[in-house]
Amino acid sequence: MDKKALAEEIARQAKLSLPDAEKFVDTFFGIIAEYFKRGEPVILSELGSFYPREDKKIQFNPSARFKDAIK
Repeated sequence: MDKKALAEEIARQAKLSLPDAEKFVDTFFGIIAEYFKRGEPVILSELGSFYPREDKKIQFNPSARFKDAIK
């Protein structure tokens, strides 16, 4: 899934216009990027935790619920 497909799926499921869904996706990722720039983790309980590392890589620790969903 790429960014466009994500926006299309959000638009479909949330009954939003595609431009509104695209704006949501851009805003969502922009907010997450700002937290990473500040060195702060992003914790999404249904998905998992994202931790920026010193080497500019992001460590992802999936939640148990997310792991169960992909089994």
